[in-house]
Amino acid sequence: MNTPRVVIVTGGADGFGAAIADRFSREGCKVIILDLNQVKGESKQRADPNITFLSGDVTRPETWKKALDLAQTNYGRIDVVVNNAGKEIRIIPGASIRLGFVNSASLGITHDPSPIHTKSILEYEKTFNVNVKPVFISAQRSTGCTRPRPGFAIYNASKAAVEVATKTMALEYAPAVRFNCYKLALGMVKIPASDYVKWKTCCQ
Repeated sequence: MNTPRVVIVTGGADGFGAAIADRFSREGCKVIILDLNQVKGESKQRADPNITFLSGDVTRPETWKKALDLAQTNYGRIDVVVNNAGKEIRIIPGASIRLGFVNSASLGITHDPSPIHTKSILEYEKTFNVNVKPVFISAQRSTGCTRPRPGFAIYNASKAAVEVATKTMALEYAPAVRFNCYKLALGMVKIPASDYVKWKTCCQ
């Protein structure tokens, strides 16, 4: 008898995440879903013996520790992690746009077409906190832009974000403003030791 695969799905109580969890379950996998929606999460657990619900915030390391401990205790292994949880802008008819969190769909900021100069720092921080941070945490617990290098996961991810943000701003502000993103990969660059000391002092 084959040992079932063990899968963790963030935002698995509803939306895309629920569908992903259901598909893994139908394939015979044991699924642990992480979500803030306790009502829907517990409902899925009751309806499917292959699904275990764990309530928690995927942006917090302790949530991941609980999930990994649960997987190891119940099944002795982890095979797949699906970082599906995301954040969206909810549009209320006849009302202004407001920020809302969902741990059930990797939608990102897709419902608010306003240009970047109208966004707040809070909106930026919350979006990256939910859409990006869990990927980093889950990778710690359990590659860049066009030419990723091993050992540079965080740096590469930041460069990828710059590239996509530049392309998006180019679309938002064209033709009035032109945005370019230059990716210079010249190889290793030697800098004086004194400059490195200055950089280390100001940037850490």
